[in-house]
Amino acid sequence: MLQSAIYRMLRIFFITLDFWFNTDQSSFPPSQAQRRGKPSQSIPLENLTTPPSSAQQTEMSSSDLIELDTWEEIYKEECLSFKARLETQAQILRQDPENQGVNRIHGVRKELMSLSHQAERIKEAAFEMVDQTPDSVYVRNATPEWLSSRFGDPQLEQVCISMEYSLDRLAFELRSDPSMDLMVAGHLEQMTDDIEMDFL
Repeated sequence: MLQSAIYRMLRIFFITLDFWFNTDQSSFPPSQAQRRGKPSQSIPLENLTTPPSSAQQTEMSSSDLIELDTWEEIYKEECLSFKARLETQAQILRQDPENQGVNRIHGVRKELMSLSHQAERIKEAAFEMVDQTPDSVYVRNATPEWLSSRFGDPQLEQVCISMEYSLDRLAFELRSDPSMDLMVAGHLEQMTDDIEMDFL
């Protein structure tokens, strides 16, 4: 638990640092820049008419998971979605299918940060599954150390925290050196294999 708390403090620090160093504040009107820390009280008209972006669609699809019948289904859906998104980002880095060159790095970095949050959701869904559907096939097939806290922090929790940290770190490495794209792709591919083997 202490490891988790320390990691989250470091994560907040690095995300804040990344935001300030990679946001061109001059692109904001002065009044908007002054209000950036405050939530908007009204919805801009264009937000009511513009179709949601792919990132927004991803978040909406994740929130829609609560409509599934059981936590087992939610857990499975989160894992499959996570795996598919990892594969997509690895392919973008390795093959650059849209010929974006270095410009694709920014989009991949944002997606890696989003995937880091999804790793947290996988962990939460797993423990809800243990509590609500203990007869789940995933619970029955798991080793005692994988989901149980009787032996210390469950291994699944440790792996999810490690994935969160790794995804954040890979995003920062891409920011500092875009030429590491193939190395990052290799890490994402390995993570995809780990999800398939350990979580599904």
